[in-house]
Amino acid sequence: MTDLPPCTLHQVSDHVWWFTPDSRTDRASLAVVVGDKGTLMLELGASPAHTREFLQALKDNNIPQPDTAVLTHWHWDHSFGMEALDIPFTAQRETAQHLQRMADYDYSDDGLDELVKHGIEVEFTRDHMMIELDDTQRRNLKLRQPDYIFDETHHYDLGNVTCEVVHVGGDHSADSCVMYIPQDKVLFMGDCFYYTVYEEPNHYTKAVLNLIQRLESFDAEQYIEGHSNQITPASEIKGWFALIKQAFAVIDQHGIDNQTVLVDELTKDFAEEDVLDFLSPIIAGYKLGKSRQ
Repeated sequence: MTDLPPCTLHQVSDHVWWFTPDSRTDRASLAVVVGDKGTLMLELGASPAHTREFLQALKDNNIPQPDTAVLTHWHWDHSFGMEALDIPFTAQRETAQHLQRMADYDYSDDGLDELVKHGIEVEFTRDHMMIELDDTQRRNLKLRQPDYIFDETHHYDLGNVTCEVVHVGGDHSADSCVMYIPQDKVLFMGDCFYYTVYEEPNHYTKAVLNLIQRLESFDAEQYIEGHSNQITPASEIKGWFALIKQAFAVIDQHGIDNQTVLVDELTKDFAEEDVLDFLSPIIAGYKLGKSRQ
């Protein structure tokens, strides 16, 4: 499957339009769910410029502008575009707490270096933030609190289509939520399935097994990830789920000292490229002592 160009608009299903991510600045996926009684925006964007590009793309394609929005989690590449929106938005309670904390930070060039120094940001987020927003834009950044806050689930009725927002957590960010559009069998995942970014080395813990169990409960056929320029079909993502579950089982049986044995065992059932992609952060979690029984 070929990657779609960054920051381009694509119709995924009857009611869902997707604006592809951009790895150059770490812009995340954006989307709208369009019903006959309203339009819901998924995520707020990495910057006002990012969000305005998305809104313009909707306008150019005669797609209704959003009436309201919802966040998957607090990370900057999903939330810093909020200033371009004059609509209410909803977030999980822990997301709201993080946004309140972030509103007091100095995101200027010098300020970002200090945030990295004190472990509040990491080099990856600093470097991409500095590409997406210049020093003046970051100095003038305004973050606001959600208009609506929920704990575990939130429901949107857009008329002829609905959207279920569910808090699922995960290693990447404990506040991570997904958005499920049951009529279209689309699951907008945000970054919930990714490994850690603020804890280095990047790793998975056995918390991912609980996350997989949650994700498997959705009857989805298409999965939109936060930073993939492809729509992931159910067959592929279910294969990843199976690989991760088997990886933990194989490590519990053989330990982590001989990676060759682990790779040999897993490549009996899964592609070597996928095995290597997932095995490294899983082993990192074990080395940190976060995945032991």
